[in-house]
Amino acid sequence: MMEVIQRGDSCFQTAWYEAQAALYCGVGKLIENPYAIIKADVTRRYSFIQSDEASPVWILAEAMTDQNLCDAISKSFYANFAHRDSVTLITRPQVGAYIATYFSKMKNLNWHIGLKFEAFKITRNMLADPCANKLFKLHELDNETLMQVVQNVPPENRSQIFKRLYLNGDVPVINQDELYVYMVDGQVRGTVSMDVTLGNYAKISDIFLLKPARGQKIGKQIILDACQIAQRKGLVPLLFTERMGGYTRMLLADEDFEHLGSLDEIVIYR
Repeated sequence: MMEVIQRGDSCFQTAWYEAQAALYCGVGKLIENPYAIIKADVTRRYSFIQSDEASPVWILAEAMTDQNLCDAISKSFYANFAHRDSVTLITRPQVGAYIATYFSKMKNLNWHIGLKFEAFKITRNMLADPCANKLFKLHELDNETLMQVVQNVPPENRSQIFKRLYLNGDVPVINQDELYVYMVDGQVRGTVSMDVTLGNYAKISDIFLLKPARGQKIGKQIILDACQIAQRKGLVPLLFTERMGGYTRMLLADEDFEHLGSLDEIVIYR
């Protein structure tokens, strides 16, 4: 059985949720929305969270191999979303694949894994380091430098934020503070996205290096500089990388970073 709960529910005050809050940082923002749809089982072992009926479903559950719990989550998910012929869920890999398999068999639908994330936090205090001053917000760039960014980052490598930036010609359509440009000696070397609207967290993602800057350890420097900016804002920096990407391998081998866990975006569709 699932029941609708409120953002003040005791399950969001537990040590377990606090331990998961970094990995599920997007959920922290969702539950602050008074219109969010939050459902949990009576024992609070798992919960489904959406910003509205048409939005992706975040599923909070432990990483697990307990088939009984996976069965329970899958049946609850089916009972709540059987009316949908397409749905996107974001959760732990083991949980998501189990749910998707169950749901798609019951409704004769297809499913695929979309984005695969790894989450990290930095274990190093960057506040003691000198301020690098190499990451710039878009509004700090002159038009010529901004054109370097637009022309040199291929569309397939631009973050979703960057892709939306110039949908309306020369008029930016998003908050420019979300995208930072890394400059060395007046030249653009890379970009990084930072979402600072997630409560106590700053989500750092979509790190991209232009080809001339690769192989020079600039990627890690972009990460460290972004973490420093986050910490100077009083936020906990979190890094989200693609599972099989080079940045994931680098961070897994770097003692400055702690691996928090994995999330999958799974799309079930007709």
